[in-house]
Amino acid sequence: MESITESVDVQAPFELAYAKWQDVSSFPQYMDGVDDVRDFDGVHSHWVTSIGGFVREFDATITEQRPGQRIAWSCSPGLMLGGSVSFEPRGESSTTIAVELNLDPQGVVENIAEKTGILHRLVVADLYRFKAALEDEA
Repeated sequence: MESITESVDVQAPFELAYAKWQDVSSFPQYMDGVDDVRDFDGVHSHWVTSIGGFVREFDATITEQRPGQRIAWSCSPGLMLGGSVSFEPRGESSTTIAVELNLDPQGVVENIAEKTGILHRLVVADLYRFKAALEDEA
């Protein structure tokens, strides 16, 4: 199992950052490998991802939600086991977003991607695309 932790500072108010993260159906627009997300009720969602040509589907459930501060989730089955995202205001128009993902690589391609750091780089790239999309709205 791999745990990836990364953070980024964005030039956007934390309320906007939190609201944009809650819109999981928009994740395919800026998260590489996320093909589709269907949000059922704000707590449960279904994800379709593809990494290295391997398609994975899993369901996610929000397990903790502190409005404007933190969202945590668990998933089953699939590469991602769960994770959390936290939002810390840095003044009126800046926010630090910290993401922690718990992954369980399965198969040769995913294990190679973990061992070579590709999974970590994908998460970082996704976080920076999220930052760019968020700052375009701010």
